Amino acid sequence: MSTSPQFVDPHNEAELRAYFERLERDYPQLIEAMRVLNISYQQYLASLQALNQRASFSTSSTRLSF
Repeated sequence: MSTSPQFVDPHNEAELRAYFERLERDYPQLIEAMRVLNISYQQYLASLQALNQRASFSTSSTRLSF
């Protein structure tokens, strides 16, 4: 299972609930870390989406040379 929320509509409460229920079931340590660090679900989603956008941009413009 991917933890990426790229297919989760942040305005769809049912999708969000299902996504975080899967995270809690499959990755309970992630949810516990979010609680300890006081990270909200909204902050988590915004961070992942920003990272996904940055990764998509940087990988499309990166060249590897050996």
